Amino acid sequence: MNKITISGNLTSDAEVRMVNTNGKDTNVTSFTIAVSEGHDKTGFWRCNLWNREKLAQYLTKGKPVLIDGRAEPRSYEKDGVKRNVIDISVNNIELLGRRPYANNLELHGRLTRDAEIRETNGDSVVVSYGLAVTKPWHTDTPWYFNISEFIKKDAKCLDVVKNSYKRGTPVYVTGRLYENRYQNENGEERRRYEVRAANSMLTSAKDGEAQETDASTTQVPNQTPTSADPKVKDPNEGFVNLPDGLEDELPF
Repeated sequence: MNKITISGNLTSDAEVRMVNTNGKDTNVTSFTIAVSEGHDKTGFWRCNLWNREKLAQYLTKGKPVLIDGRAEPRSYEKDGVKRNVIDISVNNIELLGRRPYANNLELHGRLTRDAEIRETNGDSVVVSYGLAVTKPWHTDTPWYFNISEFIKKDAKCLDVVKNSYKRGTPVYVTGRLYENRYQNENGEERRRYEVRAANSMLTSAKDGEAQETDASTTQVPNQTPTSADPKVKDPNEGFVNLPDGLEDELPF
């Protein structure tokens, strides 16, 4: 699963261009929206709308829109430097009369590394892990996301995270997509993307088959089924295999 609902205002008029996909010419309408991230921060997200070029005349600078679609990480090179971005592939778009606020992302995938737990000065810990999400067309290369989640230090579910959030484990995550901008040692602007999870839970491989281990609550399962149980499907079913030697730090 990879589903995002996000809203914001267009930063410029939409542009329509032709691209060649699998030997077939297809038109794509592209535009960028500015999304409030709170605390006077704004994220900018490139959106692509396929085969609906007639909508471009309504997608003008400043127009508020509500979008649902997929978050699609990709890489490219510029001036010999590898850059990483996340584009939004638009399924549906709604023109709005006022500026709304929405930034909700749902992901279902497998952990690329064991969860890392870091202490804070407050009453919570920060749980960090990578998530590999299978593309709908089931290629050998999934989308990779960095996930961070705040959990109360005294929450019972923290034991579930410590014991069960291991590399290869299927997990369902809901949260918000954030863009962090920074300067490297050469003073060049760089971007890093992360998902700040509001909830997460262990699942079987197929969407919606969640075991009650919501990491934002204190619910703890009495017993975690295994794939040896005939009632439970193979936890690897529906996912691409994680490559050996996958780096702990994901590119996005």
